[in-house]
Amino acid sequence: MRFPTLSVIERAQYLLMATLPAYARTAPIPRPVLEAVLCRLDVDRHLVDLLDRVRDRNLGLPVWAGRSLLLLSPRYVRRVLGGSDILYSPDTDRNRTAYAALAPGLVTLARDRTRMLRRDATESMLDTKNPGSAMAGRFAATAADEIDAMLDGPVRTGILQWSDLRSAFDRAGRRCVLGDAARDDLTVTALVTRLSRRPNRHGRRRAEQWKSELDERIARYADDPHPSSLLGRIADGPSDGDLLDQVPYWLLSTSYVAPIAAHALALLATHPRDFARVMEELADAERHHGAATPEAIAAQPYLQAAITEAARLWPSVPTVSRVTTRPVSWESVPVEPGTNLVVDLRYQARSRRGGSYANRFAPHQWLDGSLDADWTILPFGAGRGGCAGAMLGVHLAVAGASTILRRCFLRAIAPTWAPDRPLPVTHSPADVRFAVASRPEAALSGASITSETILGETDD
Repeated sequence: MRFPTLSVIERAQYLLMATLPAYARTAPIPRPVLEAVLCRLDVDRHLVDLLDRVRDRNLGLPVWAGRSLLLLSPRYVRRVLGGSDILYSPDTDRNRTAYAALAPGLVTLARDRTRMLRRDATESMLDTKNPGSAMAGRFAATAADEIDAMLDGPVRTGILQWSDLRSAFDRAGRRCVLGDAARDDLTVTALVTRLSRRPNRHGRRRAEQWKSELDERIARYADDPHPSSLLGRIADGPSDGDLLDQVPYWLLSTSYVAPIAAHALALLATHPRDFARVMEELADAERHHGAATPEAIAAQPYLQAAITEAARLWPSVPTVSRVTTRPVSWESVPVEPGTNLVVDLRYQARSRRGGSYANRFAPHQWLDGSLDADWTILPFGAGRGGCAGAMLGVHLAVAGASTILRRCFLRAIAPTWAPDRPLPVTHSPADVRFAVASRPEAALSGASITSETILGETDD
């Protein structure tokens, strides 16, 4: 017995609709022209519709797409992502293609005992299980500082756009990972972006040169590390060699915060009721805990939920892949070692299986337990193969977004979404633009907050 297979036409459609977006989004919007074309064609919507038809026809069974097995239903996604990361390894051809040029020593690309040791060291370094850690506080304070500095320009011009947000979060990411001295090192970010573009065979020599230059720059910062940066923590730890191999990937990961924050702000600015709840929460949090502290962020669960919801609707990494390292049997169907297993997060988030919430902004789902048992809705991954730094990324996004909301009246120029209309499946953060005006210092202290006081009168 075998699992079903995509038809020849379905396979061609799937490969095209999966490959082009991956090519466009390998690094955060490095190919804006192609991204704009994908948005216009609504490629992700067509992919979701295709996989819904395939899933219905095959009763939710895994389906072969070439040499990869697509996991379309929750029970198989949970079996793999919730299972052993030794049996279902993240060290796949797909991930090697994506990350080997940037970080060949990445924990994702290790197996067996090496993977276990690197994963444990990474979780310890990032303080994964401690949301109130000093490291989280450092990330939050740095993001708030950079967004605060960035806002001086948009408040004068009245326009806040994607390039402003991206630059500010990139500066914050470099400071958090490499230290304050790297704040304006645009070359580091450029090298990370180039190396994440999956160089082909003819570009490998150039990629090796880029990698050598990136490693040299990281080594210079590591020679005299800022004590509260990740490099500073590595210098104080026992396994600095292995952890230094993770630094390029950490830099790449922080660059995904800006798209998530931009989408979350756009969602809030076009959904007044949710915006009002976030602003009430922000006022209470900062009154009791100050601005951009770990305690203040912990006291803003609805804004955290909005950030997570933005990541669900438009995941920065569209697919999760695993490979079997030993033979397994699913419902008496043998799955051989070396089988590639693929979970498409765009499909899982937007499938009609999700009902009315699939294409709506519904942050309450992250607070009321609606998604606790659904292993298909995992914008940051899950289990031992999930993102070890997800909590720190959320801290960066929440601190940056709350700084904007505290300082500015905000109105979305683009996009023009509405609470009663489905959200697009394909959307680029490069299309996000806001009208902003300076908010008086006392604006958050009022007893009554309405959508008018939140969105402001920025038309004048």
